[in-house]
Amino acid sequence: GIKEVLSKPSKREAEITLIGGSPGYGECVVIHMGDGNWAVIDCCINPFNNKCIPIEYLNDIGVDIKTQLKYVLCTHWHEDHIRGLSELITQCGDCATFVFSCAEDRQKFAYEMAQEFDYTRKSIVLDELRETIIEVNKKNIKIDRVKQDKLIFKNDSVSWYALSPSENEITKLD
Repeated sequence: GIKEVLSKPSKREAEITLIGGSPGYGECVVIHMGDGNWAVIDCCINPFNNKCIPIEYLNDIGVDIKTQLKYVLCTHWHEDHIRGLSELITQCGDCATFVFSCAEDRQKFAYEMAQEFDYTRKSIVLDELRETIIEVNKKNIKIDRVKQDKLIFKNDSVSWYALSPSENEITKLD
């Protein structure tokens, strides 16, 4: 995937890598949380080969996605933030957590999806979300909802908290 020689951070280092930004292909954030634990926020594809960029990056630096990717966070379901998400979930182990910052329950989520998209036409976003949820359910991956000040991850050296969305924003969304 990536042309440069990359190295993985040491066990005690935190690393935040911003990837993407190509118009129409999206961006994502890959985070080393320390002790070999990783998170991916949003997902995108490589405009040159249509492969999932976080998978390419993690593979290139020697991360075992199945055992080391602990969190996959989806901030919202715009195409440029979720393409490749189902493939990423497919490679996760069942110890991962899928964190979704929108609808708190399945009924609200289904309602929001129905409001957002016309089910009569083909939708890359709907297909990607459908495949992602199928994989999450198939693997019995934990689903969580992120909100401001919620503890996302903690180990001996670091604690990660969500900065958003606030209770006010969640109330408006709901």
